[in-house]
Amino acid sequence: MGSNIPIVFSALFLAASACSQQHEPDYAGGNGTITNKETHGMHSFTTRRHEQELRAGNQLSSSQRIIYEDFRSSKKTGELHGDDILYIHQIRSDLDRMKNRLSVWYNISYGSGRSGWLCMGCDGEDTTFPYQNGNWEVLRSISTDSSTWTVRRLEQQMTVWKTAALFAEPGAFDKLRGTIQVEREPQTITTKAVAINPDMPGMWWLQVQRGANSGWLADSGDITVERLGPRFFTPEAIIDWELGWG
Repeated sequence: MGSNIPIVFSALFLAASACSQQHEPDYAGGNGTITNKETHGMHSFTTRRHEQELRAGNQLSSSQRIIYEDFRSSKKTGELHGDDILYIHQIRSDLDRMKNRLSVWYNISYGSGRSGWLCMGCDGEDTTFPYQNGNWEVLRSISTDSSTWTVRRLEQQMTVWKTAALFAEPGAFDKLRGTIQVEREPQTITTKAVAINPDMPGMWWLQVQRGANSGWLADSGDITVERLGPRFFTPEAIIDWELGWG
């Protein structure tokens, strides 16, 4: 079936962008943390920590359901079925610089103690790399009078349907910086990052810039996305979309 996420997340784009990335993203030891890097010929391999439980769904094509012994072998050891529960332990990306193609391998366990590797992109279909261009890396912390916010990279477009206020920092309702004016037509914004506070689940602040206006926008029901795929391109949401029920 392949990915239904916009073409900006295609394997060809990812291969080009991966070559140009200059810094080592920081994931604070959590999901996304790089544990190993290797280069063999024209292939560059990167292994990352990633732990996630999900249910296999109809987004997987028949070739993407095949489970291999490991990422170095073509030996098939099993196959996923609809609604199988699987647990991801790590992700290994394989960038083929000759073909400008990216494959993404998922190390999983499933069933009664069974394990192996799933491959997305090995069948020639586009796939989505959850950590492309440092997606979801920890950028910094912001401390206010009453809260501490963790800022993570999240670059995507969203649509604002009502005039919205921009503030100097997350939660700082007394520090108005400007507004995004919505009159007759909804306005498109590009997010740069999100700020999250574990004590306020579901309350995200979006760092945006639109023209001369920049600042932090409180997430609300008046902000949507006009595309397929998860509302926010977090790694977990991307993977659930790719391997799950969409």
